[in-house]
Amino acid sequence: MDDLCHKDCPSDKDCILKEFLIHAHISPRLVIQIRCVQTYKDEINKNAPPHMQIDWNEALMRWVTMGYAAQFADVYEEGKKYSLIYQEIMRKNQQEMK
Repeated sequence: MDDLCHKDCPSDKDCILKEFLIHAHISPRLVIQIRCVQTYKDEINKNAPPHMQIDWNEALMRWVTMGYAAQFADVYEEGKKYSLIYQEIMRKNQQEMK
């Protein structure tokens, strides 16, 4: 669970994401894919000027249309950290672009 939360999540307060995950009873696979989309959105927006930044809906649409959702299905393994799954997807995409 700690692997899924943002690094800036305050340790002295409850993490909203953790609380949601504990009480929502959704599948770990879905949670990990949601976290991958969030990371994807954050990476796009990191260096983008404000008018070029994307919202969560746009990030999800791109995640699917760029084929990342299909790649997620290929690399997902229960128990594998989300960060490793995300890195594999991005690495695979970079290799295909070459």
